[in-house]
Amino acid sequence: MKLTHLRTNHIVNPLGLAMEHPVFSWVAGNTIDKKQAAAQITVATGGNTVFDSGKRADISSLGFEVPIPLAPRTRYDWTVTVWGDGGDCASACSWFETAKQDEPWQARWISGGFTDKETQPLLAKEFTFAGEVASARAYVCGLGIYELEINGQKAGDEYLLPGYHCYDFALEYQTFDVTSLLQAGQNVIGLALGPGWYKGDIVFSRYHDLYGDTMQAICELHITAKDGSETMICSDNSWKSYPSPVTFSNIYDGEHFDANRLVPGWSAPGCTASAHPAIERVEQTPLVPRRGPKIVKKKEFAPMEVIHTPKGETVLDFGQNMTGWVEFNVDVPAGRTVKLSYGEVMQQGCFYRDNLRSAKAKYIYISDGKPRRVRPRFTFYGFRYVMVEGLETLNPGDFTACHIRSDIDPIGHIETDNVRVNQLFHNALWGQFDNFLDLPTDCPQRDERLGWTGDAAIISATACKNIYMPAFFHHFMENVRAEQIYHKGAVPVYVPAPKAAEERTFEFDIDPADFVRLKPEDTEGLAAALAKYPALRAAMEARPAGEREEFLKGVLADNISFEKNNHKGCAIWSDVATMMPWAVYENYGDLALLRAEYPVMKAWVERIRQDDQLDGNRGLWLRGNQLGDWLALDKPDPKDAENPFGATDLQYTASCFYFYSTLLTAKAAKALGYEKDAADYTALHEKIRTAIVGEYFHADGSFKIEGTQTACVLSLFFGLYPQGCKDRVMEQLKDRLKAKNWHLDTGFCGTPFLCRALSDNGANDVAYTLFLNDDYPSWLNEVKLGATTVWERWNSLLPDGSISGMGMNSLNHYAYGSIVDWMYRNMCGFNPVEDAPGYKRAIIRPMPDPRIRSAKMSMHTASGFYEVSWRYDGETLHYTVTIPFDCTARLSLPDGREATLSAGTYHF
Repeated sequence: MKLTHLRTNHIVNPLGLAMEHPVFSWVAGNTIDKKQAAAQITVATGGNTVFDSGKRADISSLGFEVPIPLAPRTRYDWTVTVWGDGGDCASACSWFETAKQDEPWQARWISGGFTDKETQPLLAKEFTFAGEVASARAYVCGLGIYELEINGQKAGDEYLLPGYHCYDFALEYQTFDVTSLLQAGQNVIGLALGPGWYKGDIVFSRYHDLYGDTMQAICELHITAKDGSETMICSDNSWKSYPSPVTFSNIYDGEHFDANRLVPGWSAPGCTASAHPAIERVEQTPLVPRRGPKIVKKKEFAPMEVIHTPKGETVLDFGQNMTGWVEFNVDVPAGRTVKLSYGEVMQQGCFYRDNLRSAKAKYIYISDGKPRRVRPRFTFYGFRYVMVEGLETLNPGDFTACHIRSDIDPIGHIETDNVRVNQLFHNALWGQFDNFLDLPTDCPQRDERLGWTGDAAIISATACKNIYMPAFFHHFMENVRAEQIYHKGAVPVYVPAPKAAEERTFEFDIDPADFVRLKPEDTEGLAAALAKYPALRAAMEARPAGEREEFLKGVLADNISFEKNNHKGCAIWSDVATMMPWAVYENYGDLALLRAEYPVMKAWVERIRQDDQLDGNRGLWLRGNQLGDWLALDKPDPKDAENPFGATDLQYTASCFYFYSTLLTAKAAKALGYEKDAADYTALHEKIRTAIVGEYFHADGSFKIEGTQTACVLSLFFGLYPQGCKDRVMEQLKDRLKAKNWHLDTGFCGTPFLCRALSDNGANDVAYTLFLNDDYPSWLNEVKLGATTVWERWNSLLPDGSISGMGMNSLNHYAYGSIVDWMYRNMCGFNPVEDAPGYKRAIIRPMPDPRIRSAKMSMHTASGFYEVSWRYDGETLHYTVTIPFDCTARLSLPDGREATLSAGTYHF
C-alpha cells in the first residue's frame, strides 16, 4: 500500500493558510486490498504529540477534521496510517504551518510618502543579524500588488500578491519562508509596490482608488537563530522609500519600466541611493491569513512562429491563448524604447487588439543601455500573439511566454479518436487555467477580468472534474460570503463588487425585460409595460413629451446596471451560492467545507424566498435583476440579434433556479444532518415545483410561455413538467432543434445542461449531433477556426476568421466549456453518487455513439484513480473500467449488463 496526495485543507504542505481547524485528506492505493478497514491520525509539534485519533474505522480519507487549538507561527507534523481489509498497511507524513492567527501585529502600515500618490514605491529596511539563522518567516501584505525581495533576490515563487479579493472587508497577508535568503551580518528586506486591483483602474467605470488612494505595505520578519534567540524586523517609519523604475502599471493597460530610473541594489546591503523616509499609516480593514492557493508560474512557451505582417509588424505567435506575460532579454542603446503589445487573434494577417476594448495591454521598456532580462511585476495579460516594436533584430529565443495562474493542477483527462473533440477538451481546460487566477474570472484580457458569479456557477461542476478545486473555490466562496452579508443575502453578479456605484440616479425598481424588447414604434407595448409601474408612468407623464424618452432610457440604464443592482440578485449568477458548494461536495466529499459554506447556500435561498413572499408566497421568483439566457441565439427578429437577453421568459428562468438552489440546499442540509432545514427546503422545493408547473405549463406539457430550447432544457434537467409529460417536453425540444437544422441556440442558462438533458432523457443521439456539429453555432466550429480556448460567443469569429464584433467579444471565456461535464458524465459515463460523494461510490454508465469510435476518461479523484474507456471494434463495443482502493462502482452498459465493481481493473 502507498499513501499519496496528503493535503491539509486541500493544499499540500500549506504555509500560512487561514484555518480554524486542520482537515486532513489523502489517497491510498497500490494494494491488492479492496477497502479501508481503519485509519489513524497523529499530529505533533516540536516533537510533542498534540493529537492522536487512535485506530478507528470511521476516519475518511476525504477529510478528517482535527479539533485542536492552533498556536500562531507554528509548524505541525501529521502522520496518517491506513489499514486495508486484507492486512496491508501504510503510513505517510506531511506538515502545515500556521500564520499569525490572532497574534497582534507589531508592524505598522507604511507608504512611500511621495507627494504624487501615483509614484510607485520601493520600501526597504537594512538590518544586522549577528547569529546563524535557523529559520525565518516574513508575514507580508502590500497594496495593491507587491513583490518581496531580500538581499537582492525575489522571495518565494508567487506573483501578483496579495491577489484579488474583497479588500473592503479583509486584507489577506502571505507567509514566506525566507530562511535561505538571510545571511550573517548585513541584510536588507524590500517591498516593491504597484497599484493593482486595489488602487488602479478596475471595473467597467474604471474606478481609480476604488479601495484606497495610497500604495502601502505591512511586514513582520521573524528570525530564529540556531541558539534559539528571536529577532523581529517590523515595517515602520525607519524604512527607506525610493521611487520605482516602474513608472506606470495597471491591470488593464500594462506596465511601463524605465531602466534609467533603476535604484541599484535597493534591496541589498550597501545601497547609497538617495531615499525618503517611509510614512506610517493607519489601516482599519482587518488582516487575515491567505485563504487560497498561491499564484505561480505554471508553464513556459517558446514562440512557435515569428510573423511579419502586411503592415510591417513583427509578431510572435506562442501557439496558445494564455494568461500571464512575456519575459525577454533586451540589449539596446540607452534611451531606446521596446514595446510589447498583447492580443488574442490576428486579423487579415495583422496584429489585432480592438476586442480588448479600452485595455491597452502593453509592456513598455526604456533601456539604460545595459543588457537585462525583463518582465512585468504588477500586471498580467491574456494573449496568444505579441507584437514587438523597438528592436532592430529580433531573436525569438530571447522571448518566453509565462503562463500564470493559481497553483491548482489538472486531475481529469479525456481523449477520443476525434482530434477536434480532443482539442475541444484542451480548449475547455485552458479556459479554466487562464481564468483561475486567484478568483474565477470571466476573461483575462480585456477591460473586465472580474469574478463573474454566473460563469463560476456554470463551470463549477466541470472544473471540479478537470482540476483539483476545493481550496480555490473555497477562497472564492469566502469572498461571496462577505459580499452576501453586505448585500443582505443577495449575491452580486461579480465578486468583488464595487461599492462606489451604489447610489441610484432614479428611484424606480423595474424589470428591464419589460422594456428592452420593445421596438420604438410599439406604443401599445410601451403602455402595457408602463401599466405595471404606476409611479414610473406618473413620473413620465409629468415630464414634457420631448424629455420622456431620455428619462425612460435613464431609468432602464439604472436598472440594468451591473454595478447598481447587486442588491437584487440574479438567477444563475447569484446561484453560485448553492451550485459551487454542492459541486465541491459532490466531487470531493469534504463535509467540513460543506458545513462552512452552508450558511451562504441557506442565506441565498432565504433571500429569494423573501422576494417570493412579497409577491404572495406563490413559490415563484418574479423579481431580481435577471439576465436570463445570456447571449442566447433565439431572438426571432434578426434586428434583435445583438440583444444579449435570450428569448426565454426571465421569470420562468429565475423560478427554475429558485427551485434548483432550494433543492441543492435541501440536499446539503440532509448531508450535514440538519434535519429541520432539510425538511423545510424539501417542502419548499416541492412547492416551487407545483407553482412552476401551474404557472408555465398547460396540462398536456406544452408551454404557456415561448417554449425555447432553453425553456425545454430547464424543464427536463430539473424535472419541472406536468406529471407524465416528460416525453411531450422532449418532443418540443426536438422540434426546436430540428427547426434550427439540429443546432443549438442556447445561451449561458441553457447550454450547460443541454446535452445532459438530452442524453439523460432518451435522446443521446441528438446530444452527439449537437456535440459533433462543426459549423456555426457549435463547440467544434470554434476548434475548426483555430481556437485554443473557449469563446464568449458562439460567433466570436466568423467563418472567414474575421472577428464578429468588439463590444463584448472575448476568445477566452470558459462558460461554454461546461460541455466537458457531459463528456465525463454521459459520453464516458462517470457519475458521482449523492450519498457517497467524492467518488467513494460511482455510477458508471457509458453512452457511446458510433460517430466517435473510442473514448477514454481518467480522473485522480479525491478517492483515487478512476479510468473508464470504450472503443468500437466494428460494431462490437469493448469497455475497460478501473476502480480505486476503498471504492465501489455500479456499472450499467448499454446492452443491459450490470455489475457492482470493487477495486480493480475490469474488461467487458
